[in-house]
Amino acid sequence: MLRRSSRLKSKYPSPDEDSTITSSTGSPTQISYRESPVRIFKKKSRTHRLTNDMGLESAVHSSSQKTKVTMSPPSSTVTPIIPSPSSLMEKQKLFLKISLEEGYNNTRRPNARSRSGLLKLYWWLGPAWYSLIAGISWINVSLLSSTVVMRKTILLIILLLLLVFGLFYWYPYFTDPDLFTDTQASIQLPLNDNASSATLLTLKEEINADLYRHQARWTESMENLMIEIRMLKEEGQKQKITHEMLEMDLKALRVRLGSVHSEHKVMVKELSGIHHQLSDLRSEVSLLRSSSEHFSHRLDTQETQNLRLKKELSDWLLQHVPWLDSSGQDVVMQPELQMALETLEKNIMDKLDKDREKDVGSTVGETLQEEEVRALTIKSHFHTQGCRLKTAVHKQLAIVLLNRM
Repeated sequence: MLRRSSRLKSKYPSPDEDSTITSSTGSPTQISYRESPVRIFKKKSRTHRLTNDMGLESAVHSSSQKTKVTMSPPSSTVTPIIPSPSSLMEKQKLFLKISLEEGYNNTRRPNARSRSGLLKLYWWLGPAWYSLIAGISWINVSLLSSTVVMRKTILLIILLLLLVFGLFYWYPYFTDPDLFTDTQASIQLPLNDNASSATLLTLKEEINADLYRHQARWTESMENLMIEIRMLKEEGQKQKITHEMLEMDLKALRVRLGSVHSEHKVMVKELSGIHHQLSDLRSEVSLLRSSSEHFSHRLDTQETQNLRLKKELSDWLLQHVPWLDSSGQDVVMQPELQMALETLEKNIMDKLDKDREKDVGSTVGETLQEEEVRALTIKSHFHTQGCRLKTAVHKQLAIVLLNRM
């Protein structure tokens, strides 16, 4: 145990020893077993972890320091120590573990899935095998009472199902051609102890050039993005202004629609009033028509009455004045009576025209009553005139008779 601890302790040098080795004197120093390639690789892996945190410049600086260490030529006084087989096995295991954990130049990243698949397969096969054996034993115990043929068929079916499931699950990993080649390539240690500082400088210049190129592209893309953002902001302002204008137009249209609706309501009310007025006018026209028909009927009756009165008057005159029949002239045909009748008819027609213009039923009725009264008065006047004519005729006859005597 003491030897092993001392060996492990001597495997990892202190920082002071590293600084003494990488001094700027450039004098050849003795390389002991502690500066073996395995130790250098361990140190490189540790610096690789640091480069992931410190950035690109620190990685270049650390790689230059490591190459300075590895490029130190061995002296002739080196006394190599032959390691034991157990130490070689430990170194190989450590090397495999570090290569699987760290990798070189990011070549492992595209095929990490395949190696993880192999690890899954390795860790899956053990439990699967033990579970398969346990299941078979359980099936064997549970099927002791059944026949041998049934047990064989059931076991074959279960085995076939397990094989199909395993092939279906691991087919994408077995069909990958870079499954084993990449693993072997990743295990190889790409140590380049002959690298020079010039190559490191060129590498640094290339990295800086790529960095500047990417930075220029990034700045250009950022400028383009800012221009696009500015244009989008301007377009957004324009759209906002147009949106406000459209909102104002919509408000004006809503106001106009409200006024149009109010005007429409007013016009509808006016039309309803006009319809009511038209219905009232139609009812009034129907009433006037009925009243005019009634008045025309009454006028017809009045004309018939006038004709009847004329006939009665002529008959009465013929009865009471018999000498008029011999003369062949009707009493009504006398000029005085004819003029009186014409004036009466004219007055009646004028009154009827006035009543038609006024279109008042009551006044027409009153005028008709007045005309009837006038007709009666005319009849009485004709009667008095007939009496006077009769007396006058009698007087004339008496005078004629006296003259003849």
